[in-house]
This record gives sequence, structure tokens and C-alpha cells, in this order.
Amino acid sequence: MIRINPEIIDRAQHGDQKASVIVCVAMEPVTRKVARIIPQWWKADAMQAGRLGTLVAITKYDYHRSPDFST
Repeated sequence: MIRINPEIIDRAQHGDQKASVIVCVAMEPVTRKVARIIPQWWKADAMQAGRLGTLVAITKYDYHRSPDFST
């Protein structure tokens, strides 16, 4: 299970691009795991969609509802 420091996510929610990159890199194994079911010729697009999904998840994340970001 991937643990991401809530302070980094909070910084990303407040516009810190470096923190957003840290979160996206930390979630990369999960993105790859999901993208592996996609046909090879769409895999790059699936990875990009996964990264964008991670950025959207950062904006919607609430520490008080779930302390673990990867859920």
C-alpha cells in the first residue's frame, strides 16, 4: 500500500506543482497496474489519463474522510 504524507497533498491542493508531481510519481505503480489491461497501442494514453485522474483526485481529497490517499 502506498502512503503519501497528507502535508504533501495539502501543498498540492494549494497550488504547489512540485508536490503534485511527487504525488503523481508515488501513484505511478497503481496507474501502471490499471493501465496494463489496456491494449499496447493505447497504453501511453491510459497512463496519461491515470496521471490526470490522480491530479483530479488531489483536488477532491479530504483527509478527514479517509486518511489514506490511495483509497
